[in-house]
Amino acid sequence: MQRIIHRIEALAEAESNNPLFLWLGDESVPARERMATCAQQTAFFAMGFSDLNRFAYPYPEVEARTDPRKMAINRHAQEDGGHWRYFLSDLKRLGVGDNYDFRRTLAFLWGSDCQEQRRAIYRISQLVDRNDSPLYRYAIMECIEIFGKLLLERATAVATKLHRETATELVFFGPFHLALETGHLVNQTDETDSELWAVELDPELLSRTMAVVEEVCTLLAGQWAEVGTHARATRASLQRSAGVVSPPVARTP
Repeated sequence: MQRIIHRIEALAEAESNNPLFLWLGDESVPARERMATCAQQTAFFAMGFSDLNRFAYPYPEVEARTDPRKMAINRHAQEDGGHWRYFLSDLKRLGVGDNYDFRRTLAFLWGSDCQEQRRAIYRISQLVDRNDSPLYRYAIMECIEIFGKLLLERATAVATKLHRETATELVFFGPFHLALETGHLVNQTDETDSELWAVELDPELLSRTMAVVEEVCTLLAGQWAEVGTHARATRASLQRSAGVVSPPVARTP
């Protein structure tokens, strides 16, 4: 499993110039705008993630009671499944949705601007069902945990700046949530997470798990890119309408 985890970490680190990270790191854009746009654009995945934890990841309790690995998956899903409340709190604090139009909201969430987020949630749900092994499911969860921690680190830097400037304190995108995200399973009462991390996969499961990790990480990077690209395009369109020229986007060396 260590090979799997290291591969996920390498794939996450390769996303330093993902359009979403470039958007979050763009100091020419006010912190509130960066965070409000990020929150609005990630709504489908953030809320869909709660359904993954509620419906896709957990094993039936009768199975989990006799299998520590399955119980570890269930405990983690139970914890992460409640984080959508933090997300809704941030939407309110950022003023996202104050001018609410139900039909326009549905058109946005199920339109082309959010199609990669929808694809990611639906496809990950399918992949979870392909193999009942908790090791396989653990690897899928680790993709989201490791990628998610990286995103929260970037978002928290912007949220901290926003708090200094306006006293607006974000929960989902701020230090509180980041402190909960270790990049590994949480809500464990034993050493199961360490045991899962150290287990040796048989060649067939290793090959199958490595393939699914590559796909899930590609899905996560793709929906991030969608968010950042749409955020940038929307701002550029508004600036053109106002007769403002956008500065070039700085990329990480």
